[in-house]
Amino acid sequence: MLVCGPPSGFFLIAETPNPGGVEIQHGDLLIWKAFSPPPLIGKGPIGSLTGDKRSSWVGFIVAKIAPEIDESGKFTMTSRYP
Repeated sequence: MLVCGPPSGFFLIAETPNPGGVEIQHGDLLIWKAFSPPPLIGKGPIGSLTGDKRSSWVGFIVAKIAPEIDESGKFTMTSRYP
């Protein structure tokens, strides 16, 4: 998963807590819930592979949302991954 952030984002390995639901496609806008960073953030294998310590974060994809914001300033959830 590519996470938005300066200067051009960073990659994470992400899963849904439930493998069922609508399949995630390249380019989907997702809500990702982070857990606490690992104690050795940036020292783990993922951060070492990507060269970016932010890639060591762990979390779950919890929803897919539409890329538009409605008149009240809210996103529309198109799929939830409970």
